[in-house]
Amino acid sequence: MANDSSQVSPAVKLIAPAAAMGVAWVVRQGMSKAYEASTGNKPPSRDDRDVSIGRVIVWAVAVAAVAAAIDVVVVRLTNSATESIAAKSS
Repeated sequence: MANDSSQVSPAVKLIAPAAAMGVAWVVRQGMSKAYEASTGNKPPSRDDRDVSIGRVIVWAVAVAAVAAAIDVVVVRLTNSATESIAAKSS
């Protein structure tokens, strides 16, 4: 259970989602370039009928897992930073 010291600051609710989306976009671009460099093909998309569904699902799961991890890290870092700023100004 969460206690009062682990509450998410209101600033985090505003800043973290935008930051997470930006970081996730950059990382996804990097993942796409790495995929293309290692396979010689663009990453599979859900609409690409020339790629097996297994490959599309593996790519989708990898991208989703990385996006979820980024979201957790960004929210925690943002919350930690806002708590630190609030403590210094008190």
